[in-house]
Amino acid sequence: MTNQKGMSLIEVLVGMVVAALGLMGMARLQSLAINQTLNADAQSYAALATENLSAVMKANRAFWNSGSLASPFDIRIDQNNATVIRGTGAGSLATATKNCQTASDCDPSEVAAFDLRRLAAEVAGFASAGRMEIKRVGSTLPPVFQVTVAWSEKTMSLGGNSTKYGAGVASSRYRILVRP
Repeated sequence: MTNQKGMSLIEVLVGMVVAALGLMGMARLQSLAINQTLNADAQSYAALATENLSAVMKANRAFWNSGSLASPFDIRIDQNNATVIRGTGAGSLATATKNCQTASDCDPSEVAAFDLRRLAAEVAGFASAGRMEIKRVGSTLPPVFQVTVAWSEKTMSLGGNSTKYGAGVASSRYRILVRP
């Protein structure tokens, strides 16, 4: 029987493999944490955008509470062109182009169109494939609107089974009801 001092080459290699696997796992967890942080940012921006829209709708009650809105009222603003307001009931919102930040003679419809375009541009700036939708719920006065901000976000998984863990791209949305 001989007295061994130190470690054999096999023991060193096994230790290196175990350490490498641990470091790879930590790197994967770090990338997952970064992805989840980006998704949380998008959700926070969506909440802020809908709350901002709620505030501007309440500030412009002359337009949003008027009985002149089409029924059904269902408008959409896409990321691809945040300057275009389209959908059922868009009417004067779709044709108004005045910059109410600099103009002093904006009517309530022009102010509403300006606010919608500005907020839609913010949504387009923070979210991939972002869009904003505003639908009137029911026909009562004062009206209630459902405001939805939708976007695409990247999902990641810890496992290799992408169908089980949902790796890829998912559609997310944030929705509130607003009574101006």
